[in-house]
Amino acid sequence: GAAIMNDETLYQKLQFLQNATGIVPSPFDCYLVNRGLKTLALRMERHRTNALAVARFLESHPKVERVLHPGLPSHPQHALSKKQTYGHNGMVAVFLKGGLEE
Repeated sequence: GAAIMNDETLYQKLQFLQNATGIVPSPFDCYLVNRGLKTLALRMERHRTNALAVARFLESHPKVERVLHPGLPSHPQHALSKKQTYGHNGMVAVFLKGGLEE
C-alpha cells in the first residue's frame, strides 16, 4: 500500500511511526514467519500434549494442592472443553501446598 500526502508534518510523523513500530516487516522477517508456519501445527500439538503430561504429573505430586488444566477430568469445565475444542491448550495453573516458608 501507499500513503500520498501534501503535508510535510504529517509525513514526518508517519515516517517516524513506521520506523519506530516496524509496520513494514523486512524480507527476512517474512521469511522467518513463513518458515515458522510450516511447523506450527506440529509445535502446537507437542505444546498441548506436553502440557497435559506435566499437568498429570503435577496432579499426583504430594506438594501440589491443585492443578488446573482443561484436559484433566478434575478441571471444573473439563466436559465443556472436550465439547468445544479439539485437544486443549498448553496453559497449566498449579497451586502448591504450604505457605511461603516451605
